[in-house]
Amino acid sequence: MTVWIDMTTSYNWNRAAVGVVRVEIEVVREILTYHDVEEFHFFRYDSSLDEFIVLPESEVRQILDSIIYGHENARDIPERIPEKTASISVEHESILIAFKHLIKLVLIRIVYFLSFFVPHGYRPQFILTAKKIFSAMKPL
Repeated sequence: MTVWIDMTTSYNWNRAAVGVVRVEIEVVREILTYHDVEEFHFFRYDSSLDEFIVLPESEVRQILDSIIYGHENARDIPERIPEKTASISVEHESILIAFKHLIKLVLIRIVYFLSFFVPHGYRPQFILTAKKIFSAMKPL
């Protein structure tokens, strides 16, 4: 499964991390440190070009560095832990479950947002179909 992560907010952020930005960078840092990065792709939205731009892992690490340590004191985020030494502890498993839950909530909100673009007569069927799809998803 491929997961796309929007880094637009972090990309444009230029001060200390708070709220959503802090959560975003911690989730991304967790992914880059403990998980197979091949499954995750990062992107940002460029409003001047009106398009999404794929971010390579090196640029994602640079974004995290600048937010976590400031532009002047940027350090490297640790490379992914080698497979033989990586084990998911209870804490990491909890983070993964929380991340999956967050993804599901975001998907649900996207569906409700998109429902406003569906003609009024079809909206209930659209939402009902989306709910069936979400209920068929593997439990977290």
